[in-house]
Amino acid sequence: EIVQSSPEFTYARAEKALVDIVRHSQHPLDEKQLAALNTEIDNIVTLPELNNLSIIYQIKAVSALVKGKTDE
Repeated sequence: EIVQSSPEFTYARAEKALVDIVRHSQHPLDEKQLAALNTEIDNIVTLPELNNLSIIYQIKAVSALVKGKTDE
């Protein structure tokens, strides 16, 4: 709801992406939903206002773990 009402609130978008990727790790998304989530994550990690914030590292870490990348 916050993300929809305040799209400029980029930290909320990042938090939602983190929740969605964690949710995906437990209940896999379908192909279309996963593609949309990956697109949103790609957009979020390039936002300069979120650069070097812990939320970005959390998203990247959980995303890597979901993909089975445990050595990164």
